[in-house]
Amino acid sequence: MEIILVKMRKVYLDMNIIRDFMDESRSDHLKIKGKIELLKDKSIFLYSPAHIEEIARIFRSGNENEKAMIHMYEQMKVISELTDNNEVLPSYTNIKIKQEHSQECLKRVLEDYESTLFVEKLNEPNIKKKEANISVQNDWGIDKKELGNINPLDLFSHEKLN
Repeated sequence: MEIILVKMRKVYLDMNIIRDFMDESRSDHLKIKGKIELLKDKSIFLYSPAHIEEIARIFRSGNENEKAMIHMYEQMKVISELTDNNEVLPSYTNIKIKQEHSQECLKRVLEDYESTLFVEKLNEPNIKKKEANISVQNDWGIDKKELGNINPLDLFSHEKLN
């Protein structure tokens, strides 16, 4: 008996790709489904808590009607089946992959959803930041995209900022 080890490619699918995969009414459904089918035998698909946080918004919005709950269940089922419950978890030192059913992750996300809301609030663009961007654009005639493309070493020698 011969044992052959095959290195599997790890593929992280964005939630929009998963929605395209599961929703036949989306324009890219067949293309995405075909690509995933081609990769299935030589890849491990991964989900993350970010996928589950998007699904948890149904609970957070208070939209717990039957149709919303069925939709949530279907998304959880597809994620679980597609990824074989392989979850990618960020840490301070590296990325960890573990097997955890998406429902367990959902339970954890719902228990900590106040923390998620807090982080989302921190990431919202605020009015002062927008005003500062407009001020830089008006005062120096440079937009934020152009400013972002300046090499940091050249920042103080840039003609518009000099």
